[in-house]
Amino acid sequence: MASSKLSSTHLFFSYFNKVGRKFVGNDDLLCSVYAYQRRLCFTQIKYQLTHIEVDQMLRRNEFANTLNDFIIGYHCNQLVANAPCEDHRSEGYFQLDNSYFFGIFDGHAGTHCARTVASRLYDYMALPLLPEKLIREVSQGFHLPLVKMLNTSSNYVLSADLKDLHAKHLRAFSLKCLQKRDSLRNVRQAFKWAFKALDDDLCEEAMQMHSGSPDLSALRRVLAGSCACVAYVKGQDMYIAQVGDSGAVLGVSTDEAHWTARKLNKDHTADNQKEVNRIRSEHPPGEALTVLRCERLLGELYPLRAFGDVRYKWPLKQQKAIIEPYIKLRRPPMNYLTPPYLTCEPSVYYYRLTEDDKFLILASDGLWEMIVPEAAVRFVANHAIGVETLTPYQRLPNATLKQILEDLRDRKRRESKRPVDVNSATHLIRHALTNDVSDENVYAALSATLSIPECAARAYRDDITVTVVYFHQIQMKHHGTGQDTKHLHMASLLDFYSLNVHSLRLYRHKCAPLNPVHWKECWLLLQKDGTLLWYNDKQFSAIKGQVNLLRSAELHFGEQAWNEPGLHPPRTFTTHQDQFCYFALVDNGHGALGRLEQWFVAKHRFDLVAFMCAIARVFKVGTEFHVFVNSSLISSTRSTSDRFNPASCCFSASSYEDDPIFVSCKLDSGDMYKQLKSIVERKAQQQIANKPTDVGSSLNGKGNCSVGFNTTTAYRLDNEPAITCEEDLDDSEEAFFLFDLGKLILLHQRWIEHLPQIHPFYAVKCNDNKLLLSLLASMGVNFDCASKNEIETVLSIGVSPERIIFANPCKPRSAIEYANSQNVRYMTFDNEQELQKIHSLYPKSDFHVGTGCRESSAYVNSIANARKLFDLGNQFGCPLKLLDIGGGFSAVLENGTLPFESLAMEINQALSYYFPSDMNVTVIAEPGRYYAAKPFQLCTRVIGYRKVIASKITGNAADDGDIGFMYFINDGIYGSFNCILTENTIPQGQLLKKRKASKTYWSTVWGQTCDSLDIILKKCQLPELFENELLLFQNMGAYSLTVSTEFNGFSRTKVYPYIKEDDGYSSAATFEQSQAMELPLTVHLSGKSS
Repeated sequence: MASSKLSSTHLFFSYFNKVGRKFVGNDDLLCSVYAYQRRLCFTQIKYQLTHIEVDQMLRRNEFANTLNDFIIGYHCNQLVANAPCEDHRSEGYFQLDNSYFFGIFDGHAGTHCARTVASRLYDYMALPLLPEKLIREVSQGFHLPLVKMLNTSSNYVLSADLKDLHAKHLRAFSLKCLQKRDSLRNVRQAFKWAFKALDDDLCEEAMQMHSGSPDLSALRRVLAGSCACVAYVKGQDMYIAQVGDSGAVLGVSTDEAHWTARKLNKDHTADNQKEVNRIRSEHPPGEALTVLRCERLLGELYPLRAFGDVRYKWPLKQQKAIIEPYIKLRRPPMNYLTPPYLTCEPSVYYYRLTEDDKFLILASDGLWEMIVPEAAVRFVANHAIGVETLTPYQRLPNATLKQILEDLRDRKRRESKRPVDVNSATHLIRHALTNDVSDENVYAALSATLSIPECAARAYRDDITVTVVYFHQIQMKHHGTGQDTKHLHMASLLDFYSLNVHSLRLYRHKCAPLNPVHWKECWLLLQKDGTLLWYNDKQFSAIKGQVNLLRSAELHFGEQAWNEPGLHPPRTFTTHQDQFCYFALVDNGHGALGRLEQWFVAKHRFDLVAFMCAIARVFKVGTEFHVFVNSSLISSTRSTSDRFNPASCCFSASSYEDDPIFVSCKLDSGDMYKQLKSIVERKAQQQIANKPTDVGSSLNGKGNCSVGFNTTTAYRLDNEPAITCEEDLDDSEEAFFLFDLGKLILLHQRWIEHLPQIHPFYAVKCNDNKLLLSLLASMGVNFDCASKNEIETVLSIGVSPERIIFANPCKPRSAIEYANSQNVRYMTFDNEQELQKIHSLYPKSDFHVGTGCRESSAYVNSIANARKLFDLGNQFGCPLKLLDIGGGFSAVLENGTLPFESLAMEINQALSYYFPSDMNVTVIAEPGRYYAAKPFQLCTRVIGYRKVIASKITGNAADDGDIGFMYFINDGIYGSFNCILTENTIPQGQLLKKRKASKTYWSTVWGQTCDSLDIILKKCQLPELFENELLLFQNMGAYSLTVSTEFNGFSRTKVYPYIKEDDGYSSAATFEQSQAMELPLTVHLSGKSS
């Protein structure tokens, strides 16, 4: 769904040919370059998401379930970064043992391994826990599967072939358990057996040959890998079995005011010194430096234990026989001498639960990279306190006034912690993404994060998967006493849970959110006894436990549902098996609350559900109800006016109809569905008929700038480089630029926000990359050209001559004549002789500020002086209407520069004072580095190095005893770093590979020409670098490509565009336009490499 702020669209098309070379980095840097084999990737660029869209994206994968035992229930959610998502989760009930399994499975190098382990592991863990008699029955094929999966997703349902294979391996594993029964001492030992048995069976499946070749699907499962963190809970006994870096944290509290986060496991990473010692002790001393390099196993794998990943387990001979002939690009790692290097044996931790243990948080490392355990526990605890306020207050029968007063006071206290989300896992993810953001900027920050396409989001975060398990405190307190706690469970259940339909988020019988395409298959049923049911074509499914409707969120029964003025309960309604259907629409917490509630006949459920699913939000304004309607959903439904005509309800258009995404309507009288459908269809026709304006195409000084894409013109690109195979980057020793398209979109939006009255003319001399020019043109940016060639370049991509200014203050006559012939009407000058020359050919005038301006006073003074010239022109009868304030703007905060926002504020104040709006003066600017610098990152490779005495670098004799390094990289001062001379900049190099607490040394970085001038960084602190390691230099787009040379025969640096967008904008346009642009490449950024 497009945002209401998106005035027009622009689509960038990229074709991925083969899988490219991976490399690793920190969150804000380049991490990997992916190209998908024979696949089209479409990435949208759009503007800020609405609150509703943000909430929908966060809640897309949420899941909840209530249980009738020592566990009240659990909440789950998942936020995707990789495409497809590599994280999986699963939950299971072990009926023979009356216990539960909860697991997080963080995959890498693909999703196959994690999905398989999530589906099969619990049976292996459950089997050794059975009595000997039952294990024998399992060996004969009984009781399978042992663990009932509680998920509703089809991802965790095994295919028929895999189900048979799984049962076969379980029978074999049961025989091993019987044979080694005497050595099975405890649960910890059983789980270690289970993990290794499943991993061995997965490997065996991959090695089986069928008609001379292996099963490729089985082979892909073990070439990928997966971490696992599983909680096994039986009464008060809880075990955590873990491999990899997912985590389990317990929320402990004696009262609401004091909470403790108890980490229950330790990560299997290089941060765990015991794990480092274990790995080094398993291999010869000569491999001590190679077995763990850059804090990764063999320099590649971040988790030090995992399922699958046979590239780190199988002998070389076996890999060459099974893997290399059938799956390319999966070669063994370097320094692979004494395998296996990787194990899946888990660390198993035991914990005895008490009544103070309120909940357990299981999460993949994507969450723990963004939030500390203490903060996570605090957010979930506050959610548990505040979630009760999402439901209307209902007094208990026979409650006294004193009790009611105490309840209301307690409710008022909880109001301060009222959450937006009913699902605590969603609540936790929301706060993890905005942990350091002020309340007023939360949705802006979420929009920036969630707008990043899934194929690029991995540059900023990992997949995030969270499961929050709530323990039954009363059950824990009375555990083992023999007391009947069934009646206690329901009271506690209502304290923690309420079945909710906020913003019409319908739920299945296990509270899983329904996808819109499934909504027609399910509808709510309320029985007269207050039981809540679901109907889905085949059967009625009761929610576990009776849910009291008077305690459910905004669900009311009978007269209480119709307490708004002008609404009355229906006199009669048709029942179906003594049941009736019910819908409630509620506001999602942003203000006044109104309800639209209708009973309707069961046989009409499908069309009516389709209608109700189009409703996004209802709220009350005065005596009117207003409804936001999702036009994309309602437009595909068919009319039911001949069957459904509820009294006193109708929709008619209101002033909100101008909104391009949602239509707002108010209740009146008549057939609401028919009129609503008519309004939505009319709105759709308006959207098709309306064409976006080309921002900046007219400079009449009367309109403000706005952000938008011109979809009527295709800006053509030629000769953009493409990565065609792995060797392009793996074997190449050339540096390359990475062009972040999303950052460019953000920078233009930032310009429009702070300088809305100033039309930008981009200085082409700063960076003439055609993709950069094309994207700027599509957003309505105009162009400042300094030569005939630059004018030709801009015209060649489809820009009209009215949007070009010939801005070189000293121009040859032939260039002026060419501009004249092309109808380029705007030119600059800075001396009388130049003005006379232009006047003889094609006169125009302007006034501008020079490049590299670091003080706002230069702009203010120039604007003041320009006003004097404008006044002088009026005195001579030559009124001026165009003011060019020049360039010098910077989007990068450097020493001695004002932040762009502060500079813009002072410019706006000066323009308002010297050029008020009644003068009708058009103001333009010539930003170059503002647009070009930040989106371009220069990626270089270390091609050589040597050790030196540190004092030779620092010039300090005190450093004589220390080691320093001189590094040589594959670009230099005569190439992309020419800006060091021309712009007096000091580039900042950063490693792409993450290093935690690595020792740093005094270092010098040289270019590749061996010239004494070719020095990039004279004195800096860097960790020890190795040949072929990558250094990234940020903000390198300005005056680098355009002034680079081919000195010594070194070629100019190539540019590889990609969609990343760290501030939440993605591209969008028509498919035809994307083909015309011929975008060759999108770079997929990923954090962890396997």
